[in-house]
Amino acid sequence: MRLSPKQAQIAAYGGSRHRWTITTGPVGSGKSEAALIGFALAQSRYGGAEFGILTKGHPQLASVLKGGLERILDLDLTPDSDGRMSVPGANGLPNTLIALVAQDKRAEPRLRSFNLCGMLLEELTTLPPSIVAAANARCRVGDAKLIGTTNPDGPLHPLKTTLIDNAADYDAQIIKTTLRDNPGLSPGYIASLKSFYSGHMYARMVEGEWSAATGLVYPRFYEASRGAPDEPMLVHDIAIDVGESSVTHALLIGRTATGVSWIVDELRIDHQLHGQLEPRELVAKIRRWATTYAPKVASIIVDPAALAVRQEFATQYQGSPTTVGKAMNDWDEGVAETNLWLDTRALKIWGARCPELLRELGQLVWDEDQSMIGKDIPVPSPDHGTDAMRYYCLTRAVHEFGGKKVWEAQRREFLERKR
Repeated sequence: MRLSPKQAQIAAYGGSRHRWTITTGPVGSGKSEAALIGFALAQSRYGGAEFGILTKGHPQLASVLKGGLERILDLDLTPDSDGRMSVPGANGLPNTLIALVAQDKRAEPRLRSFNLCGMLLEELTTLPPSIVAAANARCRVGDAKLIGTTNPDGPLHPLKTTLIDNAADYDAQIIKTTLRDNPGLSPGYIASLKSFYSGHMYARMVEGEWSAATGLVYPRFYEASRGAPDEPMLVHDIAIDVGESSVTHALLIGRTATGVSWIVDELRIDHQLHGQLEPRELVAKIRRWATTYAPKVASIIVDPAALAVRQEFATQYQGSPTTVGKAMNDWDEGVAETNLWLDTRALKIWGARCPELLRELGQLVWDEDQSMIGKDIPVPSPDHGTDAMRYYCLTRAVHEFGGKKVWEAQRREFLERKR
């Protein structure tokens, strides 16, 4: 495997004079692969020693072991019941790798019982500071080295303001990577990312900067809400956010032959003004509204917290070809997905028919104080319509693209047009 100069520097961390090496850069910049190579090399210099691997959760651990170290070491790495794995070491003496998952309540107490020659810490911003401190304390055999990887976050995230900004105090070297440091990425792919990201996400995902989220959560909605559909809708979907004692907001979304989804109408029910409705009444009301414009409804995507409403939809649409399903509700994934649909014109809004949704989109802005400390959350404001929009984009992307996000298909099309 050919390494870039930055990747080679990361892979050689075991021979550096620093105790800590922290690699920071966007997803795809090659930092994690280089860190895994470096970890494999560092442990191979010892015999009969113990090394730790610390991740946030089990999926991340599987990625490190099955997606990385197994290939690099050409071994089957399956932890035993105590999280231990044996790998060849120096002088014919095997080393022991100990897998730790921060989400496991036993991880930190267990960690405090080890004497390690080094540790790999994956996705540092997701790890509790207390367990990072414990990892540092337990790497105390010989010239122990720790390597941590992280994606950029807010500029006042505790990891940034402590370890990274004060690297000398922690005997740490900070190696910043960008997408250009991964020789496996083509110029066309990097160009496509630059086209799709904007604002703080461009700074983080392309340039690898620790940048705060500012401004509108959906900055491209203005462009997406100009004009009206100029081609017929083949089929319609309904996406609903249910606030049983506040506001229920339903969106009617049509799909065209060219693959564009148009939000063509909305129904907003303020329960504080009109009273709380039983699921049967609420569903009947939404159904009457939708069938006025859309005789054929392909799917109904319902707020995941509204089980009774979802069951009532299933009852009332029983025997029809309409699919009733639970919305996907991951905030970060949903916002990223929806922004990419808006950016690529895969989602448009008939503004004249959806004034309440436009009002919400214009008010939904990032909380800059929270973003500075690494928490990308919006300032509280009405968000029932924007939640329904987010449900629609993420749920369709996950289900209809086999778990692949719609923007991956859009990127492929972009690259094909660029050739």
